Amino acid sequence: MFVVSASRRTDAKAIRAFLGARRLRFATPDELLNVTGLTPGCVPPFGRPIFDVPLYVDESIVQNRQIAFSAGDHEVSIIMDTRDYLTVAKPDAVFRFSGCT
Repeated sequence: MFVVSASRRTDAKAIRAFLGARRLRFATPDELLNVTGLTPGCVPPFGRPIFDVPLYVDESIVQNRQIAFSAGDHEVSIIMDTRDYLTVAKPDAVFRFSGCT
């Protein structure tokens, strides 16, 4: 799972370089549902142990005082201090994989 600010664009080349991958694609809605039990747009930004996937956070997230995200429902959101989020989420890595929109 890759967590990036909604105001930024994901840089697939940076992600491929970090992972050493030649190709990259988004999960399909069915794949997302199978892994998380949730639909696109309501998956909270957590990896293990909540979802059995590695978690990568864009370094631009760290520059924000707070993070807002869906709480597993299209109608419910959470806002928390970014430091608290990073402590709880325990990302596998924080690196730059975004550019400006």
